[in-house]
Amino acid sequence: MPPAEAQEKHFLYADTDYHGTTGPISSVYSTEFGYSHQYWHPTLLNLGIKLNKSHFGGSNVGSWTSLTSVNPDARTRSYSVTGYYQPAASRANLIVLPDALVEQIIIEKVNGHWTGTGAMFSNRGVKYHARAFLEVIISAGSVQSPQLLEISGVGDPMVLQAAGVKVKVGNSNVGENLQDHMSKPEYISPANSVGFLILYKAFHVQPITLNSDNNDLRNLYRSSYAR
Repeated sequence: MPPAEAQEKHFLYADTDYHGTTGPISSVYSTEFGYSHQYWHPTLLNLGIKLNKSHFGGSNVGSWTSLTSVNPDARTRSYSVTGYYQPAASRANLIVLPDALVEQIIIEKVNGHWTGTGAMFSNRGVKYHARAFLEVIISAGSVQSPQLLEISGVGDPMVLQAAGVKVKVGNSNVGENLQDHMSKPEYISPANSVGFLILYKAFHVQPITLNSDNNDLRNLYRSSYAR
């Protein structure tokens, strides 16, 4: 965790019950924040958006400062390649197929229950059927994971039937309710001026252009978040 002063100033929290303290992938807070960052949380709180002190705890609703996947010592990226692949790359029983495309999860009845037993995939024009000895892990992102489930027979029955897919497990939540965060960057750089973005309402960003010799930036931010 950052120093106590930074924690209080930038609203930095971590719940070890959800975050953990060990593992191959590191997640830490940044060591530096832009000047405006200290005002974002008070602004959102004034707008009725509650602080989320544990956005790793199953819900990301509210305002929070995001952790980053960075090695805390070297300050380099910490991700699946450095954490999982490189330490095991020399193993004889590990084969990585970078050009493989998963086309379907094989879901079969096992002891009366629909169970993932393997996957159909193609690699360089050749189709393969891989059988799973223990389990099938779907980790294809927030868009393609539900897509794989749907084309494999798991999803909203009306959607699957309309697409000609046999329904194996009906679940109307699959493929629905994706809520992504909005981003609206604007860069303003006329001669002898600097562009800033002032957040004055939730999801409403107003570009403000100030002369480089104007010293009222702090007052602008303070008046904005104090409304």
